[in-house]
Amino acid sequence: MTLQQERREQAKQDLKGLEETVAKELQTLHNLRKLFVQDLQTRLKK
Repeated sequence: MTLQQERREQAKQDLKGLEETVAKELQTLHNLRKLFVQDLQTRLKK
């Protein structure tokens, strides 16, 4: 494998890892938002 191919492969793997991280973070944000909205609704009902 040439150096360029190795670098390309490494970049692909880095991107894949980044995509997974972003997906997890988005899921976390989504869950937090849901909790926040639920909390607001409960506070407003009082």
